[in-house]
Amino acid sequence: MPGLSRVVYLVETDLMPAVGDLVMFGRTSSQATRVIVRGIEAGSDLSSIVHAIPAAEVIDEILDATEIPAWSSRVGAELAEDAAAPGMPVWIEVASGITGTDEADQLVYRIGPGDGVEPVATYEIRHRIAGAPNWTIVLIPAAAAGGVLDYASGITIELQAVALSAYGQPSAATAILTVTVGGADGPAPAALDESTIAITALLGGALVQFAVSDDPATAEVQVYRSTSAILDRETDAAGAPISVVALQSYSVALGDTARATLIVDGNFAEGSAWDTGSGWSIADGMATHAVSVASALSQAVSLIAGKTYRVSYTVSGRTSGTVTAQLIGSSTVSDTAISTNGDHAAALVAPASPTTFTLLASSDFDGSIDDVTLYMETSACLSQDTHYIWLEPQSAAGVPGQISGPWAVVIV
Repeated sequence: MPGLSRVVYLVETDLMPAVGDLVMFGRTSSQATRVIVRGIEAGSDLSSIVHAIPAAEVIDEILDATEIPAWSSRVGAELAEDAAAPGMPVWIEVASGITGTDEADQLVYRIGPGDGVEPVATYEIRHRIAGAPNWTIVLIPAAAAGGVLDYASGITIELQAVALSAYGQPSAATAILTVTVGGADGPAPAALDESTIAITALLGGALVQFAVSDDPATAEVQVYRSTSAILDRETDAAGAPISVVALQSYSVALGDTARATLIVDGNFAEGSAWDTGSGWSIADGMATHAVSVASALSQAVSLIAGKTYRVSYTVSGRTSGTVTAQLIGSSTVSDTAISTNGDHAAALVAPASPTTFTLLASSDFDGSIDDVTLYMETSACLSQDTHYIWLEPQSAAGVPGQISGPWAVVIV
């Protein structure tokens, strides 16, 4: 126990000192060890518990001498390539021509995997004209499972396919498949006799008339219309094909062909329906203005306010001055003043309380007017423009024959 004492108690009695022995009290030995302190924990009575591990310098020496390889995220060795091949593919569908693809010069195919457990990654499609020495090869993903080939109608081609695994292992090739493009389409119809075709321009539309020969392949006729002289068969079809019978005649209306002019005596054959202002005279089927004063050639008409009316007329013999088309009501709506000879057309919106159509001549206008028309525009009317029309005979399968046209018609 701490402090001074005249008595010493021995816990162990195996080694008892003899009389005269020198007895020493205190630490008998000590040992020093290099450690690495891992942490210090607080103890009671302001004491601390030190946690340590041996320093073991040999570990650092071994680590310093060890060459560490570059880091890689790959674990383990490379897998060996799978040498298994997919099963031979199968043709699911091969279609061509009008009956199969709606296009005369086209072939469409679909392909699928054959028997086998190895998945297909890619299909190798081989195609060539029959008898050609070399294949043209197309690779398509297995997910696509099909494609389109462009060959002219009537051409016989050969097809073959191979399935490839993800490792490029090929299957056995399919047997060579021989296909005639458009082979199921039948013959193309003969061209229509153009001497039997008549195209007539009307107010707001056109009338197409034609006759069909005794060609047995002709089952339908497709009419095309465009404001461009270059035909686009995809966008220019005027409705569906017309079913026809041999040796019959047909009429097709384009636009609103029920429009009629509101002008009486527009060709000035008689003249009494017109009010002629100063300087105007009607003779020889024309209304002529002499240089004098600005004046109007007019006619009372029944119009609807807010509606659009199309006007057309022909100017001839003019060497000076202008003429302007007008609709008159509670206000006046005017077209651009015309200063050239030729056919002219305009579209005017009727004002409130419309009553009169007028052609106003400037004082120095010295020309003549003829062929005046005025009619109300509808949504079905063809645009005021030059329109081009074609006719195409087709077989029952939709195979087209030679196209006739274009015929140009001017819609006023």
